[in-house]
Amino acid sequence: MGSSSCGLHASLALLGAETASELYPALRECDIFIALLTRAFSESDWTDQETGFALALGKTIIPVKLHRDENPHGFIDHIQALKWNKESSYASAWDVAACIGKNEKFRAFFPEITYFY
Repeated sequence: MGSSSCGLHASLALLGAETASELYPALRECDIFIALLTRAFSESDWTDQETGFALALGKTIIPVKLHRDENPHGFIDHIQALKWNKESSYASAWDVAACIGKNEKFRAFFPEITYFY
């Protein structure tokens, strides 16, 4: 279900989950909720609920825009989304890591990222 090679718990279970009983455990266990903002995210019946549940649990939420016309909405509309660089997924992954590293809770997991600040 997940991985914790650097001390953080990651889960991709949300991608294939079909019921709330599958979603809730993954959301409870995750450390960071990364919302990949796509057209499908906006059209889904589940994503607003998943995002709200993650927010209610106090999870760190990082919205990432994969399309220029998709923006955070609802309870996370105040969080500025990172823009995914389609030309360089490597650079975009570092942008996400840097965003995680800015958070005091996770800085110890990513000491090399402090060079960006």
